[in-house]
Amino acid sequence: MKKYFMIAFILITGLFIFYNKGSEKSQSPDFNNPSNDSPLRVQMGSKYVTDKSLWGNLIFNKERVSGNYQNTDDKDQILETIENYHRSWLDGNNQEIRKLLDDGIVRFRSATSTYGLSSTLERISNESRGERPSGYLSSMQLEIDDIYINSEENFAIALYAVGIRGGARWEYSDLATILQVFQKDSDQWKIISHIESFKLDNNIVNKPPESVPNRRAPFTFDFVYPAKDLKRAIEFYTPLLGAPEIITATKASFRVRDSYFELDSQPIDKRIRIIDGDANGYAAINVDSLDKIKQQINKSLNVDLKIIPCNGNQCLITEDLSGNITIWRERNPITTSQAIPEILEPKIKDSSRIYAKSYEVLTAWAENNGSKLMQMQTSNALWIDDAYGIAKGSEEIKHALISRWELFDRGLNGIDANLKIKNFESIKLSNRFLSYLEISVEMKTNPKGSYDFFLMQIWNEDNEDLKLQSTFIAEKRRLKNMPVNSMDYTAYPVNDLGKDGRYYKNIFGSEPYRDDNWFGFWSTTSVFGLVGPLSKDSWQPVPHKGNGYADLSIRSADEVYEYLKSKGSVFPVVEGIGDTSGIDPQPGYNQILAVDSEGNLINFSQYLEY
Repeated sequence: MKKYFMIAFILITGLFIFYNKGSEKSQSPDFNNPSNDSPLRVQMGSKYVTDKSLWGNLIFNKERVSGNYQNTDDKDQILETIENYHRSWLDGNNQEIRKLLDDGIVRFRSATSTYGLSSTLERISNESRGERPSGYLSSMQLEIDDIYINSEENFAIALYAVGIRGGARWEYSDLATILQVFQKDSDQWKIISHIESFKLDNNIVNKPPESVPNRRAPFTFDFVYPAKDLKRAIEFYTPLLGAPEIITATKASFRVRDSYFELDSQPIDKRIRIIDGDANGYAAINVDSLDKIKQQINKSLNVDLKIIPCNGNQCLITEDLSGNITIWRERNPITTSQAIPEILEPKIKDSSRIYAKSYEVLTAWAENNGSKLMQMQTSNALWIDDAYGIAKGSEEIKHALISRWELFDRGLNGIDANLKIKNFESIKLSNRFLSYLEISVEMKTNPKGSYDFFLMQIWNEDNEDLKLQSTFIAEKRRLKNMPVNSMDYTAYPVNDLGKDGRYYKNIFGSEPYRDDNWFGFWSTTSVFGLVGPLSKDSWQPVPHKGNGYADLSIRSADEVYEYLKSKGSVFPVVEGIGDTSGIDPQPGYNQILAVDSEGNLINFSQYLEY
């Protein structure tokens, strides 16, 4: 399989599977009751698969504008600034973007933040506009919609969504939610703050046709490798991935961006085993309801499925149409009377009253003190949490807070976590303040629920008091300065790509993107992939086994290759995965297929085009 794709935007929580000896009941599929759905179309050998007429387009639905603005001239100028910003971004025109940004710009996009004009422009220049074939500045189309503007004399905010269609050799759709803050400078509205998240959907924005792969509201999953010797496996992977976030007697969990790559020396099921030099991994997929998954699977397979306990939660162990083992897990928040959140401040604290107010809000949020939070906000406040949604006004915000808190492990005193303030910035604008905090949330009972977030707040000065007007909570990427920076994709071999693709599409409820003999289903952090058969000698699924491998995105193929050689790894050639032993050059990237310390196939990719 030639892999011609890049996951630049993939942007939560992980999955921890616990061993249970009572779960070792074989659950082989019964093909006497196949799904009546037609197989998905398989793509073979096509260079470009998307509509080139879309590439570089910017659609602006200006008729869908709401909010409060001082006059139509201000509204029109702000809309023009928004349009120019995205037009210049699509074209990679940093000179025009520079004219639209304030020198003190704070920008958060793709889960990373920049402060100041120079660092922001540098970041923008390195952002992907999709694959860019010769003669095209971008292979993306942007559609701006559902615009909310609130403007006063020299201050304004705009909240809107951007629908994305993109891809050249593969196609996808996505959606960004953007909050921009403007201040007027010599009759020109300039952007002083830009917060953008890819985690929220919007029913008002036009959805793409069902046949277009969709990254809006996707699932989440981790990938697990069996290990013969856990200590040895940890020693092999730590120089590549950094130290594991979680280690138990039988498992090690490495955080790779927002998901986990795991090693397991005592698998949950006896069918999960190592064949030396083979792909032995399997997916562990988070779901809201195992009952729904059972119903979906039973539409395609006649198989006896039992929900079993796993680490205090519930799991299903299943096989797909080709016999690949997949685990599905439903996690329920834990309520404990011992939950007492603690907020850790920087050694050198900011002495300003705006910091004190921001700290007060954070404390009330951690303690689930809704009444306190509501007292600190204006009646028409805006509250955006990209783990929940958008709320406008008191009643919606109350509901949003309660719904979000219910997802945490917590008790009567708040969420079961320690919170650490990493950075604080504030900007004075006439009778307002902008404040920014970066927070680490370290969950105590469930470490995999830990995450970092970026908090932007707009404060009104009201009779010498400060009232919260707007809040944007956006998950922030956890970065490590290590050779591996993310888990780019995973892959299972299947016997019939069209049929197996339909099976997973029905379960995930989303269209895969297609490459040559390949389907990829987007999660929030990486791709769950399927590879069809190429020949009788190609990589094939072994029935009743984990048959998958993970591809880890790396900063340097040369660096990783030298490390793997020093550890005694071998570099096989496996049809359907790689063509060349060692560093294998492909269009746009270099890859390395290797065997790890435990006998598992593992792949690494260094991207060159993006």
